[in-house]
Amino acid sequence: MGPVGPPDPNKRAARNVSSVKRQADAVPVTSDLVADVSRIKLYRKIGRRILPILFVGLVVAYLDRLNISYAKTQMQADFAMSDAVYGLGAGIFFLGYMLFEVPSNLILVRVGARMWLFRIMFSWGVISALMMFVENAWHFYVMRFLLGVAEAGFIPGVLLYLTGWFPAEWRARTTAKFLAGTVLAGILGGPIAAAILGPTDGLAGLHGWQWLFLIEGLAAVVLSFVLLASLQSSPDRVAWLTEVEKEAVRSDLRAEGSQTSTHAHVLVAVRDPRTVHLVALFFFSVFSVGGVSFWAPQVIAQSGVASPTGVVLLSAVPYTVAIGIQLWIARSSDRRGDRKWHIVGASVLGSCGWALTLLGSNIVTALAGLSMALTGAVAATLVLTIPPSYLHGAAVAGGLALIHAMGNLGTFASPYAVGVLSTATGTLTVALAVLAASPLLCALLALFLPPSLARVPRTAAGHLA
Repeated sequence: MGPVGPPDPNKRAARNVSSVKRQADAVPVTSDLVADVSRIKLYRKIGRRILPILFVGLVVAYLDRLNISYAKTQMQADFAMSDAVYGLGAGIFFLGYMLFEVPSNLILVRVGARMWLFRIMFSWGVISALMMFVENAWHFYVMRFLLGVAEAGFIPGVLLYLTGWFPAEWRARTTAKFLAGTVLAGILGGPIAAAILGPTDGLAGLHGWQWLFLIEGLAAVVLSFVLLASLQSSPDRVAWLTEVEKEAVRSDLRAEGSQTSTHAHVLVAVRDPRTVHLVALFFFSVFSVGGVSFWAPQVIAQSGVASPTGVVLLSAVPYTVAIGIQLWIARSSDRRGDRKWHIVGASVLGSCGWALTLLGSNIVTALAGLSMALTGAVAATLVLTIPPSYLHGAAVAGGLALIHAMGNLGTFASPYAVGVLSTATGTLTVALAVLAASPLLCALLALFLPPSLARVPRTAAGHLA
């Protein structure tokens, strides 16, 4: 044996810290210790750990979903594609998404969120990249449908995953922070597309739109491995929460469950009239959003902006305005323990936005109207926080997926309806009037929410939330 040197003070300090942590975790977890946990610090800590990767994943998902709106002009130059063809292709994504949403979420319950979300992200990235080989309308339809199939279950899967980390009083703001990824994708989508479409056109014999699909698709593939490495299935499996903090989360979720009348069987939940009510609310809210997502560039162009680059960059303005207001409305809903009136108010705001876009005649009113219409989409976010108040177990997975899938028929119908009406009338006027009516119907239906769904059950987690 060689000479034994003096002990390393750094290693000794690390062992001491580890020993102290083990002793702290070995202390019996009492109700007093759990009650003393600051819920604000706890749930903010959890949010900082798990939301960033999910948020970035949603941004990339929406970039891959919406990039056809920026590739449209170049694609039309390569093969015949009318507004009606484009609208159907844009919307058929949601048909595949709808058909596979519920099965996807039920599989997630069986195999775990970490592996299934990885599968979803990886497969949609591959299919999005393969969009570069589209040569005609039928190729366009098939690839958009397959993209919907691949991405099916990502949003409801994440929402189901979050119910295992956050109680009801924190769910609206947490859901809004996650879904703000869709808004950020709207902000970034235009500039990113502009940076790719022009400079890469003709590079290696490929068109700019082909490079757009390839680059944004591969981004999802890479990100899927980051998600696999960083995500954990539940609070019990992470090392960055103490035993007391883990018990605080479990206690809050148990308290929430004890205050709700629940269904555990997915088929019973599907037949529940409350689920049907929420499907209708979500449908009319996202029908309006589809108008912004796929037709905002054309609305801006018709308001007098001639430059294609200007149209792309100005398309980011409504998303920039909406993101902060949406988060504020969601936080207000949590703090006040109210869902009903926040859904009503947001929906009315969205309808007024479309009316302003319809009646205005310049870029200022167009941008203001689109911003208001997009802000109103927070109503859909609030709807998605309601199912865990009356469902649990597999029924939450099926219920969330069903509401999101059936409701997303609105996002399928919206771009197609606008495309057909625009082609038939030669103007967006009638289509904008239909988009203005949709959130009003959402507001009307929200007035009839039963009391058990209109309010948020209060637990210790809501104190000072």
